[in-house]
Amino acid sequence: MPRTQNSGQARSAYGCTPSPSLKIATNTALWKAQTNDMDVNCGEVLDGSRTIGALGSELFQLMLGTASGKRSRSEQHGYGQQEFVP
Repeated sequence: MPRTQNSGQARSAYGCTPSPSLKIATNTALWKAQTNDMDVNCGEVLDGSRTIGALGSELFQLMLGTASGKRSRSEQHGYGQQEFVP
C-alpha cells in the first residue's frame, strides 16, 4: 500500500523505493509552489472549491492506482533510491 506524507511547509523531496510515497499538500500555496512534487492538493477543501468527500474519493482512487502500479510523483522523479538502504 502506498505511504502518504502530508506537508504544510516547503520541505525537501522525499520518496521511498519499497513503498511509493504520495505527497499531500495541506494548503494551496504549497501546492502552487511544488505542483511538480506533490500528488494531491488538500488546500482545495480550505479554499472551498472541493468537499472533503470529493477529495477523499480522489485520494482513495490515487492510492488504489498507485498500489496497482501507477507511479507517484516521487517515483516519476526517481526519488527514493537514496532514502532506502537495506
